[in-house]
Amino acid sequence: MSTRSGRAVLASLSLVALGLLSACGGETAGSPAAGAPTPAESSGSSAAEPDSGAPAVADPIDTASFEADPCVALSGAAASGLGLKDTGRKRSTGGGAACSWDYSEVTTGRLTIIALTRNSKGLGTMYEQKEQLAYFEEAEIAGHPAVYAGPTDDRTQGRCELYVGLSEKLALQALTQIDQGPDKPRSCQVAEKLADSAMQTLKGGS
Repeated sequence: MSTRSGRAVLASLSLVALGLLSACGGETAGSPAAGAPTPAESSGSSAAEPDSGAPAVADPIDTASFEADPCVALSGAAASGLGLKDTGRKRSTGGGAACSWDYSEVTTGRLTIIALTRNSKGLGTMYEQKEQLAYFEEAEIAGHPAVYAGPTDDRTQGRCELYVGLSEKLALQALTQIDQGPDKPRSCQVAEKLADSAMQTLKGGS
């Protein structure tokens, strides 16, 4: 990461993810706050970011409980359906509160969801930074705009980052860290399933 310092500053949201994944994997990681996204400080800015190019969130959802505890995003049944242990572990990151679930068997690794409360631009930040990212692919999850994006491309190595717009000001980040198992080269498919399950729960579908 030190050889990409310029890109790392620009890709601050993704650095939060990478810092968390390093910590989860037992590696030595720097302070997550160093890579935290910078909130929009100006009270005069609008909810939307007109110059970012990010799609509008047509159906924003109530995120109060999710922001307080991201573990509410997956029920025990939903976690089991993804091959995870029923109970997630809440943790703090530079981007906001997070919850991680370990795999229960066969596959080793964990999946994480972050409520990116430190970034008040929602998906706008990723769109502003897309030229500096190693990958940036638009998507849609449960009717909400989303992007796969990261400062380094480790998707075939089990690491994928997916951002979903919950409102104009808040995004959910779904992260995969798959160390071994059949889903390792399909990390973004796993991230999609994780985000979709979380969105169904947050929208009241489960």
